[in-house]
Amino acid sequence: MDSITISFSGITFNVSLQVGDVAFFQNSGGTVYMMGPITDIVEGASITCDIPSTTPRPIISDFIFFVKDEEINKTGLAGHYGIATLECTPGPGENPEVYAISTEVNLSS
Repeated sequence: MDSITISFSGITFNVSLQVGDVAFFQNSGGTVYMMGPITDIVEGASITCDIPSTTPRPIISDFIFFVKDEEINKTGLAGHYGIATLECTPGPGENPEVYAISTEVNLSS
């Protein structure tokens, strides 16, 4: 695995960029290549990341982007819970009964 430093001029990096994110680039033909995990960031100046020796190197016109590690950067309500109260008002001669209860949980970042 090689290391590559990509220099930028006159830009501000996305505030969520951090070491450990995975860097990619897309060339003018639309092909996307994964470089590897970002190992160093110099704000507004450069990023350094690992890159396989067999991966082509990006050029000036290529689009550089990054992806967050889903296992590390999960967000959501932590330590919160909800309470639900179910009430059934049966008519005369009917037995109160709950047929089904369900919930849906979505992970997102």
